[in-house]
Amino acid sequence: MNISLELIEIEEIIPHEDTDSLAIDILLSKIKSDGYWSNPIAIDKNTRIIMDGHHRVEVARKMGIRRIPCYLLSYEDNYISVVNWKTNDIFEVKKILETAITGNKLPVKTTRHIITIPLYYVKIDLNILSK
Repeated sequence: MNISLELIEIEEIIPHEDTDSLAIDILLSKIKSDGYWSNPIAIDKNTRIIMDGHHRVEVARKMGIRRIPCYLLSYEDNYISVVNWKTNDIFEVKKILETAITGNKLPVKTTRHIITIPLYYVKIDLNILSK
């Protein structure tokens, strides 16, 4: 198991789901109020596709943040599975990859990435992420 936490340029990060504007506004207020970034994004290390954190990425864009703390994981690892949020049925990773690569997006909260290893919070000053 090879996991790293790195600051990744926001332009490299690829979404595969739409986001909810109300959820973004609420999260934006919280992060601004805190003054630091606490919850890293989980992305696939090979494709840079978001596994967990679509709303956080959109908040970062709104705030003008250039780099986001990301856990670099892999869809090939056995500690990651993907299910449909509503039905809990297995969701094919192939569909996520096809959607993201074509620039399309699935509806909000279509997929749920279940990551069975601990991913820890951080405390990074927002000014560091904007440079």
